[in-house]
Amino acid sequence: MNVTFVNPGVDYMISRIMESQSEGESAFWSDPLFHFFPKLDKAHVDSLPFSTICCVMSL
Repeated sequence: MNVTFVNPGVDYMISRIMESQSEGESAFWSDPLFHFFPKLDKAHVDSLPFSTICCVMSL
């Protein structure tokens, strides 16, 4: 069997991750995003209201 990974892109991956997040989630679930996507500015994201985080993180 031959398995091939097709990268769907950063926007898709982050939007799917953020669908499972809620305002009360601990940083344990969101901190890895800043490790795997170093272009994301954690300080800026942390300063925003939760309702806008998904839009900002997909930029």
